[in-house]
Amino acid sequence: MSEYDTAPSKPDFERIDVTTVEDLARGGRRYVPGRIVDQPPPRQPGEEPPMSIQALVRRDLVDREAVGRERYGTSLHAHNGRDALVDAYQEALDLVCYLRQAIEERP
Repeated sequence: MSEYDTAPSKPDFERIDVTTVEDLARGGRRYVPGRIVDQPPPRQPGEEPPMSIQALVRRDLVDREAVGRERYGTSLHAHNGRDALVDAYQEALDLVCYLRQAIEERP
């Protein structure tokens, strides 16, 4: 039996009430080392809005398809002999690690 087969007897974290959403909206701390707290509502863009996130994602998708064609000679398609759920799950695990790394490295 490994450490992953049973749940811990008590949580291995403590509750930290650092700020309220209202405090955050007034510029309160968004991050406490080792802990993630709620964030304030998003700010409205200035007079000239930046490119939308959706537009950035569309551009990234076009770029990724080009990389796939160059690297593998084809774009991603169904019935390619791979298990898409396993690929996606492994990519999600990597993503979570990169996200947590980025959080830890923020000042």
